[in-house]
Amino acid sequence: LGGYDVTTRIARVIIDILDLYGQCSSNTGELGVRLSQPELGSLVAASKEAAAKAMKRLRDTGLIETGYRTIIVRDMARLRAAAGMADG
Repeated sequence: LGGYDVTTRIARVIIDILDLYGQCSSNTGELGVRLSQPELGSLVAASKEAAAKAMKRLRDTGLIETGYRTIIVRDMARLRAAAGMADG
């Protein structure tokens, strides 16, 4: 993942976790794992601040919604596109 910016790396990890543990319906889904932003940042080798900025970008574009240690994907197709991953 090192060749990607932090937002892309986080989007990719969210998709991977959702594929493995999530609860999906249609084009949305909720991660089946409770993670804080610093924990998510550590998964992609990013600082707490960089992870927070990346999560804000994803929220501001309507791709995800966050709560306390929860992440809900609002548009899986657009998140996959933002992550540079083929739909599927």
